[in-house]
Amino acid sequence: MSRSFNLLSIPLVDIVALAWFFAWWVGYTMVSHKHGQRAPSLLSESSRRRREWMARIVQREVRIMDTAILTNLSSSPTFFASTSIIIIGGLFALLGTTDKVSAIVSELPFTAKVSDQNWEIKIIVMIGIFVYAFFKFTWALRQFNFVSVMVGAAPPPPEPDESERPDGPLLAQTRRRFIDSATLVVSYAGLNYNLGLRSYYFGIGSTTWFINPYAFMVATVWVVAILYLREFRSKTLRALASQGE
Repeated sequence: MSRSFNLLSIPLVDIVALAWFFAWWVGYTMVSHKHGQRAPSLLSESSRRRREWMARIVQREVRIMDTAILTNLSSSPTFFASTSIIIIGGLFALLGTTDKVSAIVSELPFTAKVSDQNWEIKIIVMIGIFVYAFFKFTWALRQFNFVSVMVGAAPPPPEPDESERPDGPLLAQTRRRFIDSATLVVSYAGLNYNLGLRSYYFGIGSTTWFINPYAFMVATVWVVAILYLREFRSKTLRALASQGE
């Protein structure tokens, strides 16, 4: 028997918790982007290293190592994209057994009693989170593939007498354009990978919504705190920043 959703039946505290969740997620994404333009962050420091990498590519003729690095970079979004598909499939399977799952979870301490419809809404929200992650990871993967093509078409390294040749300035300008464009594309790939990975953090935090909405709100702030500390206050960031000094 089909069952229609009645959004008015959702408890107000769940609506507030969901709005709190997305407000923190979107807010942190915007604030971290602006703050990263003024202060060192993992993304900004990684972008600096990527530019140095692209500048070194045009200085060497054999680029097997660069191809290996790009292959390694592509493996992570490939793994997470495949994992996202598995998670999405598992969540869709849960939609058909919400009564059994809710009965099991309701036995846990501090678990709020909710209807099967509310359970399905929470599962659908989680599906949306991991669908978003899937698109981010697959787009990052495609961008890394574009960088591979660009590396394959990179201009040759400078020759000793190049400055004396008539086309010397043109070749130097071509290398500068390659460094700028390749750095942008690989940085976009890193950004989308980071956004996909960030959605995993929020997706894991959203599992506490099945316990109760208050735990969901606390977990959301906890996830943002972890993301901030790792992106702006981690030992890895200090190590990256000190390398460029």
